[in-house]
Amino acid sequence: RVKNRLLLARDQRTFDAAAEQIETTIRDNGGKSRDVTGTGFQITSGSGGSLGIIRSAHDIRVTGINIKATGTGNGLLSFSASQTSIVDSCVMQSALTGTGYNITATTTGVTLTLSNNVVYGGSGRLIDSRGATSLSAYFNTIGGGGDYGWVGDSNTVYKNNFTFGFGTACFFNNSSTGSNNASSDTSVSTASIGSVVSLTVANELTNVSAGSEDFSLKAGNHLAEAGTAAGSIFVDIMGTVRPQGSAYDIGAFETVAAGGGSVFNPYYYLQHVARMAA
Repeated sequence: RVKNRLLLARDQRTFDAAAEQIETTIRDNGGKSRDVTGTGFQITSGSGGSLGIIRSAHDIRVTGINIKATGTGNGLLSFSASQTSIVDSCVMQSALTGTGYNITATTTGVTLTLSNNVVYGGSGRLIDSRGATSLSAYFNTIGGGGDYGWVGDSNTVYKNNFTFGFGTACFFNNSSTGSNNASSDTSVSTASIGSVVSLTVANELTNVSAGSEDFSLKAGNHLAEAGTAAGSIFVDIMGTVRPQGSAYDIGAFETVAAGGGSVFNPYYYLQHVARMAA
């Protein structure tokens, strides 16, 4: 269904949302569907961004984009109206001080898939899918400083997500379904969507220190081979073939086995390993 492709070259751009209406930077494309693919493209918001840095009311597929949002707004991504969209292998950092949701898909007709993404930071709630026709969340690594990570309903399916660092609950679900999720609290068990609970982040991920983040899996972690097949996804955020062992790893990263099928992914290297520009 994606009719137009926009290839964003290695680039970094800074926008002031209040002055430039950043919510229209990547959006409808004249009512047509769009395929947005990045190779190290970074969008950094200015003082606003409350309506979403990527805002779309039509079908959109976003792959390999680095989004860094700062200021007082609330939004990273915003989806509305009838659309079928995919966000895959992106790195999204929120430094927003707003208390709202950073990713919203709350309108009937929105069908959204989030897969292989790293989303972290912010003081608000990260992802709200209540009211959407469906949200399918597979193999994401989600960390934050707000009260809730995921807020969903009966149309939300979670599989193989690792979520950590939220003050009230990593998952707050009204009849959401799923399996093989992990959290730093007990919320996945409470919601009956996972059993890997009460994890200490420092024991699971390589480095979560601000400015030098590396969310790949640490040796001895509890996420490796604790996942399951989901959404016809057979590579991770780096392009590493899934699974490397007898089962899938939880989160955006698949641990490379000795002699395994690692495939270099420039998206993640240029955006995250090479660091997001301050």
